[in-house]
Amino acid sequence: MPTYAETSDVVKNNIELKALGNTLANYDMCKSLAIQSGDKVMAYYYDEIHQLAMTETKLGSEVDKQVKIIKDGYDKASSVLNRINSAGLYQLCLNRFDSVSRQYYTTKLAKAQLEKTKRAKSELK
Repeated sequence: MPTYAETSDVVKNNIELKALGNTLANYDMCKSLAIQSGDKVMAYYYDEIHQLAMTETKLGSEVDKQVKIIKDGYDKASSVLNRINSAGLYQLCLNRFDSVSRQYYTTKLAKAQLEKTKRAKSELK
């Protein structure tokens, strides 16, 4: 039988995994709204921080169970986010994307697009 400390760690981990699912859903919704509005820089920003969150996630030995918890959190958050007024949600996403981040990601996106163009040209040769 698990000890109180072991049970507490599992509960804490499950809460953190659900929160990660919520966070990922939020990033995806912001990215989607940015794409709909034609804001490529903001879409790039939210895509990158989504990828960063996934990269920083450390799953333990029960990966399938942990992925399911993340997915459940993601699905619940997506359901809630889809019921929110998209203009209001877009404004929240935009408010989190400050002007300094916009400058940084404008440059970063331009460099990424330039690299992509260079690769495409070299593949044609």
